[in-house]
This record gives sequence, structure tokens and C-alpha cells, in this order.
Amino acid sequence: SGMILVGVGGISPRGTKEKKMNKFFGLLGLLFVALLFTAPRTSLAATPGAYIAQGINSFKYTGFKPSGTERQILDSPGITGSYSVNDSSTEPEISAGYCFNEYFCGDLSYTKINMSTSTKVTNINAGTINVNGTVYNLGNYNTRISFVRELSATAKRLSVSGEYPLAYGIGVLGRVGIYFWEAHIQNKLAFDSSGIYLGYDEYDKGEAPMASVGLSYRFTKKITGSIEFLRINDMTATSARINFTM
Repeated sequence: SGMILVGVGGISPRGTKEKKMNKFFGLLGLLFVALLFTAPRTSLAATPGAYIAQGINSFKYTGFKPSGTERQILDSPGITGSYSVNDSSTEPEISAGYCFNEYFCGDLSYTKINMSTSTKVTNINAGTINVNGTVYNLGNYNTRISFVRELSATAKRLSVSGEYPLAYGIGVLGRVGIYFWEAHIQNKLAFDSSGIYLGYDEYDKGEAPMASVGLSYRFTKKITGSIEFLRINDMTATSARINFTM
């Protein structure tokens, strides 16, 4: 993109054409912005009062990685294997809130998050691992090992949002708030052909601030749709939902 081809005669026709196209799209963008800000503005938030909402969240958690035990297995001498990480989760969300006026609302929502990692190891000839203080000599088990971590979490979010109408039912919105989460991680280590199975659970809970930006669209006075892009510590999410004013 933006490439200019230079020949004996100077700038090639391709470069000239690209410049014209870039100018055309630039003018088209300016026209679109001008139309948005000069067209009649309409209220985009739900009518002031209580509302309920149904949505769907797609989470991406870059901090969810194979555990130290899994990495130790893969790094042990004489062991080969691989692991996979499912660090995304798409889950439904339910919300309820109250709009104080056409622009500002308070919101309480509930959702779940499910993720997992999986390590499969073969050609086990040597090496030891330490599982919760117990040392296992993998050289005694010439078999395949599977190690799975499964994360299951619930999250409640308390937030406030603000919307600003542009035109034609479209608006921009922003949200700030905090998630209160509780997580359960199941760790499963299985020596497939030996019948030996090890497992332990981890529990954790805490809070995480969040912020989002997005777009909204008012279908009717009582029905509003929105798409938001969220940031929650080292997690990101895309959220789509429909608000129904009661």
C-alpha cells in the first residue's frame, strides 16, 4: 500500500492512480464525518429508567499459559511433546441497569469464562517432575502423558457508561467499571497406559478494573444495540448486546 514505482520517465501511472484513489477515499471519509455531525442527532441510550440486556462476550487472556509442571515435563531430558493453549472464551452475558438520563447509565452484569491448556508427551525415557512436593521419575513410565489445566471462572461487573449521539441512530459510548471474579482451575496429570492419575484443584478470586469503547445503534425508543471493545488487565474482550428498556 502506498507504493510508488519510479521509472525512467518519473512516477509511473500506477503511483499516480494510487494517489488519486487515496485522495478519493480521504474525501469520502471527510464527507461521512461531516454528515454524521451535521445530521439531526437522536437519543441513542435507552429511555431513562430501568433496563435488562442480553449479550455475548468473546474473551482473550494472554496470561493463561501452561503451568510450571507442564513446562518442566517438556524440558526434561529424553522427553518430546507439545502443548496447545485455548486462551479464548465466548460466553453469554446477562445485565440489568438504570439509565439516569439519555447519556449516563449504571450497569450490573454476570458472565462466565472457560479456558484450558493441554500438554501431550511421548517418548518418555528420563527425567523427574515435582507435583505438589511429590517427585515422580518419568523414566519409570515409558508411556504417554497428558496434562490438562481447565479454568472455569465467573465474573460480576459493576460499571457506569456514557453515550454521545452522532446521527442516524448511531452513537459512541464508553464504559468504566470493575470485575469481581472467582476462578477454579482443575489440574489433571494422567499416565495413560499405567492407569496412574494425579490431580489437584486451585481456587482464586479478586477484582480487576475495566474500560471499554464502542458504538451503539438505536433500533427503537426501547431497544438499543451495542458493540464494545474491552480491556481488563491482560485480558481483552469484544462484547455485543441488546438493551431492552422496561
